[in-house]
Amino acid sequence: MISRHLQIREITSPSNHLLKQGKALHDRPGREKSKLFLIEGAKLVTEAIERRVEVVDIVVSETFVKQGLPNLDQSKVRCLNVMPDKLFAELSTTTTPTGIAAIARIKESTLDDCLKKSNPVLIICDSIQDPGNLGTMMRSALAFGASGMILTKGCVDCFNPKVVRGGMGASFALPIVRDADMAEICAELHERGFKTVLLEPTAEKNIFDLDMNQSLAFVFGNEGHGFSRNTLDSVQERLQIPMQNNTESLNVSISAAILLFEWSRRRNFAG
Repeated sequence: MISRHLQIREITSPSNHLLKQGKALHDRPGREKSKLFLIEGAKLVTEAIERRVEVVDIVVSETFVKQGLPNLDQSKVRCLNVMPDKLFAELSTTTTPTGIAAIARIKESTLDDCLKKSNPVLIICDSIQDPGNLGTMMRSALAFGASGMILTKGCVDCFNPKVVRGGMGASFALPIVRDADMAEICAELHERGFKTVLLEPTAEKNIFDLDMNQSLAFVFGNEGHGFSRNTLDSVQERLQIPMQNNTESLNVSISAAILLFEWSRRRNFAG
């Protein structure tokens, strides 16, 4: 049943401004120009509202309305823009649209936003390209208590619709600094007392040798090319994840989860 307090606006024209605006958010230039991004799915839309993300508009398909707005917390919503399924499919970035999407305001974070915990741990993503990898890393960062993430200029956009979906709401709760320069951010972190660490299969030490009771920044590199010389020169320590001999290197998002779990285990549960 649809709540009586909901205001309904019907959209029927393919030239409607809201539809055009939503489609423009599929690509980074459109998001950068408008400072808006797209959220898809009832669970993510509700979570965004609960996390106090500034939601500008909510759009739903006619079928989603006929189904009674499944999985949407109607108490959190005041107005819905309803459009035919065919038009909604143009707005959606998925092959099987969920029937609901929100247009929300991008909130930029600073390094200070990431440093509000004592002895924080940060994740630095250096030219991560795959949206699925970045989304998974965001989920792991939030799950294991990271204080924030820093993305270099070569990274996939954290407001890319695929990243937002893959992060399952992590981008709503986790401070994320975008377009950082690796050398500059490492230098600033070193001045603030951080140790910067990256994973390298041939490193002499492993993650069990690292003192986790300090401010740390874990650096993860590009999936295909690894770390640039600039990054290798900027980071203080190199460690490996112990594995069986003749084993392929791990996916970057799996490596991040393992390292974050070990940090969380020792910081929060050891002893």
